[in-house]
Amino acid sequence: MKAFFQNLVDNRRLAELLDFENREKVFEEVHRSFKFSILLVTGKDAPRDEARCGFFLHRIVDINDPERVFPLNAEDFALFNPNTHTCPIFRRRRDVELTRKSIGTCRYC
Repeated sequence: MKAFFQNLVDNRRLAELLDFENREKVFEEVHRSFKFSILLVTGKDAPRDEARCGFFLHRIVDINDPERVFPLNAEDFALFNPNTHTCPIFRRRRDVELTRKSIGTCRYC
């Protein structure tokens, strides 16, 4: 999966990555501890500079919350996980900001 994900990021094909916990029983017949993700990718003719990402979301309406869903770009993936370029996981936009600030490259601070 690392190579697949890195290819999506490097070719700017990752549009959205939304990670949910089933705590609120979005899927009633699925146990509350299970997680699921929505991965949206673009075609090669519609590259994206940033991907909308959100993690540990509980309700569908969470995707409209700018504190819970935030943009990440290819540079972010390389900055936060320089060895693997895999997806960092943040619960809130503030976590992203603090991590960037600690590294010295915060674009929102």
